Amino acid sequence: MSVPTADDLPAEVPEPIANLDLSDLPKPEFQFTPAQERLMDELGRKMGLVGLVGMVLGALMLLAVLGDVANRGMVAIGALSVVPVVFLLVGAWTRAAGREFHAVANNPQREVTHLMGALEYQARIFRFASWVLFGLLAVTLVFGVFSLVVTRAN
Repeated sequence: MSVPTADDLPAEVPEPIANLDLSDLPKPEFQFTPAQERLMDELGRKMGLVGLVGMVLGALMLLAVLGDVANRGMVAIGALSVVPVVFLLVGAWTRAAGREFHAVANNPQREVTHLMGALEYQARIFRFASWVLFGLLAVTLVFGVFSLVVTRAN
């Protein structure tokens, strides 16, 4: 019995293997335990509620600001007119993250996909919050230095 050489092997890949397209096959995903899925479901439902409340508060504040503009022709404090938009944005992102966490618990074939979606919405919230906090810190420092200069000048 001799060892086969390269000349002994077929020149082409057999037909069934050559035309096999693996790109459409589902990729294996991580499977959470039932307890983890219950936690994700509860988190998703609570985030949805918190996001809804934030959006309702934002809408009510926006109506109050618009009513102030309609009655007086201006907004009393300019910065407050931005707050309703912040509530609406953060509320919408919180609700979207909640839907994704809820989907993690209810779509076992796409758990990782939905988990990554939830984390993306949470990243938006915290990215936005870090910019807002940085902006508030900058404004506080500018006004602090300004008040020191004015106080010393008097």
